[in-house]
Amino acid sequence: MGLLETARDALKDLPVSDILRERLSLALDQATASEKKIDPEHHSQLRGADAPLRG
Repeated sequence: MGLLETARDALKDLPVSDILRERLSLALDQATASEKKIDPEHHSQLRGADAPLRG
């Protein structure tokens, strides 16, 4: 499960107002769309670069 999917799951359980929850959901949608725009070669390079951070 990726970071954005984890954030979406966590968003369901946060005790925040519906308006704030919807705004956060829209921000996650935009982040997902932006991530998909990255071409596959650069995407794999970025994933490799953050591997040490993921442990």
